[in-house]
Amino acid sequence: MDQMTIDQVAAELLAAADPRRFSAETHPVSICATRWAEGDSRRAMVGALRRVAEVASKDALNEWSCPWWVLRARHVEVIRARLATTVRSETTANRLLSALRAILKTCADAALMTTADRDGALAAARGLPARPGMIKPLEEGLLERLFAACRDGSTLGKRDAALIATLAAGVSRAHLVELELHAWWSFKRALAIRVGGKRPRRIVLPDAHGQIMEDWLLVRGRCAGPLFVPVHGTGKVRIGPLRPETITDVVRRRARRARVHVLPDELRKRSLASRVRGKDVEEARRLAGHSRRRTTMRYLEGSSR
Repeated sequence: MDQMTIDQVAAELLAAADPRRFSAETHPVSICATRWAEGDSRRAMVGALRRVAEVASKDALNEWSCPWWVLRARHVEVIRARLATTVRSETTANRLLSALRAILKTCADAALMTTADRDGALAAARGLPARPGMIKPLEEGLLERLFAACRDGSTLGKRDAALIATLAAGVSRAHLVELELHAWWSFKRALAIRVGGKRPRRIVLPDAHGQIMEDWLLVRGRCAGPLFVPVHGTGKVRIGPLRPETITDVVRRRARRARVHVLPDELRKRSLASRVRGKDVEEARRLAGHSRRRTTMRYLEGSSR
């Protein structure tokens, strides 16, 4: 059978659309949304479903009117290919595919599609592979604008600036929330990151970013516990862990205030690409704290374009 086109996918979805089939409580999107954390995470994933529905139907349907249960592997392959070519960020495209996989599972759980149809569609909705050499530096001045958006003199602003500086150093959200106070070496302006049982890798922050970290620690205090902790609206610090979702919320909130568009993973990768620009491989590898030259080459190739 010949490969379908996006026009054919849109036509089949429009033909099957029946907005009166479900109530608000029994709609697959409503059921699927309850499985996501409340707040920005849930809104983001429902927004991702809206984006997928618009791509699949050529802007004729949204997340509520799209008949997700009629999607089969042949449809999903076309949608995935469309996302791969129209969505600039690989991270964003994979988030959209993740939302698509979630709604397909929900439809199968509700007996709206067979297990075989679900499995075929899920296989077609696999994540996009990494694009070697496509990690490009941040736009000039973007990081400074994010820091400026945090510079309000508040305890929360100082914490958020330190969070952004740590992300920009190449630390992932998962590792960031696991950092303890002793991971920060003040005298070297460096973070010691331990992954599993491996020897810790050292990431040196630029002088300005190191000072941002020191400013945060002045208000956080030197009590043992996580390096980054919750801050109440009153400015009171509570020693306890953050959730990875909080990191996403911080970046989005500060990005809105700075009037820029950037996601946490994009900030981490592209900031690191900016830092290693013009360096030789070994110097860049040490700066980034990578154990493999191959990983560092992705940043160097992207920054040379």
